[in-house]
Formats: sequence, C-alpha cells, structure tokens
Amino acid sequence: MAWFPMNLVYLGPLSSFMARNLILGFRGLGYRVTALNTGGDTPRKQKIRDEFPDVPIFDLSAAGPPRLGFRDRIKHATLRALAATGLSRNVALARTLDRTARRLPFFQKKPYELNDRAKSLIRGVLASARAEVVYSFWGHLNLPEARFIQQELGTPVVQEITVYPFAFSEPRHADPDDRRVIESFSELDGRIHASQRARDYLFRHFHTVRGRDLIWWHHFSEDYFFRRRLPLLSARDRRPHVIFLGRTDFGNSPFDDVRPQLRAITRSGIHVHIGETRCRPPGTPFLHMFPPVAPEGGELATFMTAFDACIVLYNVDREYDRFRGGMPARFQFALAAGIPVVLPASRFAACEEVVTSLGVGFAYNDVAELKQKLSDQALMGELRGRAEVIAPNLTFEANSRDLDLFIRQVGLCRSRSTGPPPEDPPGRAGLACGRGPVL
Repeated sequence: MAWFPMNLVYLGPLSSFMARNLILGFRGLGYRVTALNTGGDTPRKQKIRDEFPDVPIFDLSAAGPPRLGFRDRIKHATLRALAATGLSRNVALARTLDRTARRLPFFQKKPYELNDRAKSLIRGVLASARAEVVYSFWGHLNLPEARFIQQELGTPVVQEITVYPFAFSEPRHADPDDRRVIESFSELDGRIHASQRARDYLFRHFHTVRGRDLIWWHHFSEDYFFRRRLPLLSARDRRPHVIFLGRTDFGNSPFDDVRPQLRAITRSGIHVHIGETRCRPPGTPFLHMFPPVAPEGGELATFMTAFDACIVLYNVDREYDRFRGGMPARFQFALAAGIPVVLPASRFAACEEVVTSLGVGFAYNDVAELKQKLSDQALMGELRGRAEVIAPNLTFEANSRDLDLFIRQVGLCRSRSTGPPPEDPPGRAGLACGRGPVL
C-alpha cells in the first residue's frame, strides 16, 4: 500500500547513532522529517546534517537553559562542588546526597519547566514543519517538551522508551519532582515499549490507560548490519573470544562498572574485547581493547563477526525492573552482526526471551557454564549459523510496518481537541481512530 506523505518532527538528542537510525528509517517510510535537537552540538549531529541536507535541524539549546527551581539551583551547585573536589567520581555518594536533598521539604520546588524562549522556538518549529506528529525519543528526558507540545499546541506525541530511566524503574522511591514529570507519560497519545514486559510494568505503576501502546523494539536499519563475514579469532588459539559493547568509562553509573564481571570472565581463560578506555580495566592478558569502529555502513557489525559471541553485561547481581523489559543497544548490535548473544541468566528477561525464541544464543548461570558452552564448537556453530540467517529479518526495514501504521494512526487521531479528520484523504483509508488494542 502506498502511504501518503506525513510531516514528522523528531524530538530528542542527535548525539546518538540511534537518532540517525530513526531519521534514516522515517525518510525511507516517506515521512517529511524535521529534527528538534534536545542535546548539544556534537560531531554526530553535524554528520546527520551533512548526510540528510533535506532534514531541517533546530537546536533547543538556542533558547537557553531551562527554567530551574530553587532546589535545582542548589542541586547543580552541589554537583559542581562535588566535581571540583573529585567526589563526583563516587556515583553512589553523589546519588545518595541528591536523594537526601530531594527529601527535604525546603528543596521540594517545581523542578523543570520550559522557559518562554524554548516554548516560542518549539511553537515556531512545529508551525514551519506543519507537524502532524512528534516522535519523542530517549527515555523521559523529553517529557517536559512533549507535554507542552501535546497539551498546549495540540500536536500528537509518540514517545519511545528503550531502556526506561531510573525514575521509571523505582516508582515507589521516586521523589515528588520526578513523579510530576513522569506522570505526563501516562497522558501521551502514543507510547512505544521495547517489550510486553516493559509495557505491563509501566501500565501497572503509572496507569497508562489513555492513548495507544505499541510493542516494538528499536530495530536497526540494514545500514548497520554486517556486510561480510570475517575469520574467527578463536581459530588461531582455540580459545573463546567475545566482544563487549557496553560503556567502558565504568564510572558513569554503578550499573556500568562491569570490571568485576570482566575480571571473572577473563580469569577463566575467555578472551574479552572491549572498546578503548582511559579507565583502568582488569589487568589480564585475556582482556583486549579495540579502537572506535563506526556503526554506519555496517562497519561495526562486520568487525563483530570475528568473535564467537557478543556478551551483554551490566553490573547487576539480580534482576532489576530497569533491565527486565529493555532492549539495550549492545544487544541490538549483536543481532545486527549475526553472531550469537550470551548473557547472564535471569537478569535481562526481555533480551533472554528473544535470544531463546530465535535460537541465537544462550543465558548462563556462572562463568564455568559460559566457558563450557563457548568452547562447544558444535553448539556455537549452530548458533552462529542461525544468527547469520535470521539477521536480515531483524532490520528496521523488515519490521517497520507496525511502527509506521502506529505513528500514522496517532497522527490522524487528534484525540485531544481537534478530533479525527472528517473523512479519509487519499491513501489514508482504514486508519481508524479510537483507543484500540495494544499492537
């Protein structure tokens, strides 16, 4: 079916390759895309501008900083003082101090609201783009903007949640400021969840009864998939080689500091390859660092085909709500590379379900089991062959129909004030309005 053109505004940072992935995919689906960048002026944003000259890009930072309440000014000053004294490297301490401050009545002020220049800029961008729908991406960071767009400008907003933020993952402990912001999530016209588990969790805790919901994980464009297969490194020394794609600054958050896991795995005689880092990784001849490899053009995915498996790790010893329903990028890249995926059992339920259902990897209970399975050439050959065959079926292009239909339904069903169109324009037949079931 030939869809009609539709005006879509991407709302989110342009610092991530995932932003490029969405813009690439939306243009392929026939959307007229405008980007409203909520992040900084990064090299990746300039690459997007150069690659897609027909996509207008506007920077929300041009409107100046958001209007902060008194509590936030104190919080920012505290964090700056922590950074100046070097204490900010202690993430647990910084988080504890912040949470303590948030509990004091003196600090309970309105946390974040758009200033008038930001509102004017957003209003002008949506008007010039003749926006029919806004696609908001990257956690809950854009919810103040999304709420303004939907409630004051009347433009439908679709919010995609990949791995939901900390405020979403521990709602019972969320401070009043966080709760006021994330309550707007339940009011959005459209929500996209990475898994049914994620959707059920947010429905249970935030009563997302209004609007529409779609279960759709963030598939990468075929541009990110492997182009050819490289010889296995394990063929040289007969030892398993795995690649880890997570953060290697290790100090970003306690969850990202996987040095204990890397130390245990490498001590067992498994080669682990990680991205270059200035942080001190475990000292072992079985830990290796590789230089940056661009995901565009399938370079990273092709590079990954030299490894026996991609390992998905976070520094967790149990299952957390934050990771139960998410599909992190490190997991998606393993699928794009067409290589087996390995991950700790009972930590990342949604990822584990995909791996098991597709038969492209395994979950392990301890390092000994991990090494035993990675050393089983028959098993790994079977998993590798299946992952390579299935990979082309996992691209954005092969899985965009439901996403496309969902966005167009939300865009047409202006349920807040303008109502649905009186009749179906050419090419729009069959896009029924109403609450509808979860897709």
